[in-house]
Amino acid sequence: FYPTPWRFRRSPGEAVQSFSVAFVFGMVPIYPGTCTDGMAFLISPTKDFSGAQTSQYLGLLNKTSDRNSSNHIFAVELDTSQNTEFNDINDNHIGIDINSLTSFQPQSAGFYDDNKNGMFSNLSLISSREMQVWVDYNGETTQINVTMAPLKVAKPSRPLLSATYNLSTVLEDPSYIGFSASTGPIN
Repeated sequence: FYPTPWRFRRSPGEAVQSFSVAFVFGMVPIYPGTCTDGMAFLISPTKDFSGAQTSQYLGLLNKTSDRNSSNHIFAVELDTSQNTEFNDINDNHIGIDINSLTSFQPQSAGFYDDNKNGMFSNLSLISSREMQVWVDYNGETTQINVTMAPLKVAKPSRPLLSATYNLSTVLEDPSYIGFSASTGPIN
């Protein structure tokens, strides 16, 4: 976690302001082509995740806290396992998570390549390649956009996934930003 909490509102009771976050990541599996569950960028009112489970819960939630609106968690998951209990679309996807590991409009990992007329190009989250992700929230329209691309590729003009959700109903002030990851077993 970033050590200092952030304020997402100008004053108490106001709507969450627009924000943008960009980060670079790389998943390097111990066994080539095999990885468990993934990681997430998150915004949370607490840094205490002592009750969270690893594996499919990505160290964010557990079986009883999943889907609880009192979590006040916004996350972008980079998921490398297909978990049917969360309606995962495959074992290589990105999703927007609000208080749950069941994602809004999950999409297969990849990007819309501006150099190829916006054609979709798949990316493997466990390829050991460095990739970048942009998370943009528009406070006026409540639009959340998540865009990804390989490192050193300019931000594509079309996001990978887009959803409308008022984060003013989710985020508390102050909140922490950070990352969480899974450490589940490989069978």
